[in-house]
Amino acid sequence: MRKKKVMAVAIAGALATPAIALAQSNVTFGGFMKVGVESIKIASPSPARAGLHDSEVRLTDNTSRLIMNANEDLGSGMQAVGQLDFRFTPDNGTLQANGNTWAGVRSKEAGTLTYGRHDMHYGKSPSDLHIKAALKGAATSLMDYINATRMFAQGSRVANVIRWDSPSWSGFALTAGYSTNADVAEADLSSGERKGNAVTVNPSYRAGNFMVEYSAYRSKPDAPVAATQDKRADTINAWFRRAGLKVGVAYNKAELKNSLTKVASAERTAWTIPVSYSTGPQELHFHYTKAGENKKAATTSGTDAKMMAFAYVYNISKRTALSVTYAAITNGERASYAFHTDDGGGQSSTNAAPLAGEDPRLLAFVIRHAL
Repeated sequence: MRKKKVMAVAIAGALATPAIALAQSNVTFGGFMKVGVESIKIASPSPARAGLHDSEVRLTDNTSRLIMNANEDLGSGMQAVGQLDFRFTPDNGTLQANGNTWAGVRSKEAGTLTYGRHDMHYGKSPSDLHIKAALKGAATSLMDYINATRMFAQGSRVANVIRWDSPSWSGFALTAGYSTNADVAEADLSSGERKGNAVTVNPSYRAGNFMVEYSAYRSKPDAPVAATQDKRADTINAWFRRAGLKVGVAYNKAELKNSLTKVASAERTAWTIPVSYSTGPQELHFHYTKAGENKKAATTSGTDAKMMAFAYVYNISKRTALSVTYAAITNGERASYAFHTDDGGGQSSTNAAPLAGEDPRLLAFVIRHAL
């Protein structure tokens, strides 16, 4: 604990936080480093890939992060709270405060009200595979996408969010969020077009070893153009745990509409069944996930996909874990689902996204160390 406090003060100083703020607030530091060696293979390569490699081995970040939390007692059961969530990539050295970063107030009776960047609707699946094993093996790969389009947010988190998290009412809880524009940059004053927003509502109930929740997400961008999409997604999921066994299920329905014409360009359902088992320092994780055909495609046949993922985790200590993950996506001839974050960004590689009908395969060896 002493080491964590020393590290928190050091990092706060590096970020030029005034000394008086540290004296008045309780600042803690946490997060984790998570990086892996991945072997990616494209099975059933498209003819358009002729002359190009269909496999590679790479070192890849698995959403490592540095998190600073601050809280100040305001009296009468109230606290001022804040979080600074830095995402960094140990493989290439980038560092950005683009995680869940916010400031607000908390009350035991009234809940927590925050302003900032938040996960909204994202990752509503009972699967735990991605927590210690490979991020790309997550059921999110199919559950939160329609082919290459992310359904949940801009870059995994929604910007410009006003969010309220209720206290627990005998197991019932509610999260509600409103974004003035989910696509980061406000554009109302520079446009005569409609004003965008995003809304989420997420009620849940948990009792002992059982949980069930529903999540709804709706978004429309500011100043729509021909290429922008309005998004609608609904997910219901549940899980049950007994001893070391956890079994879950989730169902998602998502739709894209052209922001100008209001014509639906994509609509599909998806579901996943995750199973995990832990005994001593060992964990086993599995999920089978299926994305249905795009009902709004010009040709619906072959627009579906399925995914299987397995992971073995060995916890060397309470803070350090090693894992091996195997995952496979089988795309229909007109589908191009990819592993989550394997779209050419900082946690991927150039031109990594599969072409229509290609089937990506993943073998990953990951180390995770909690800070």
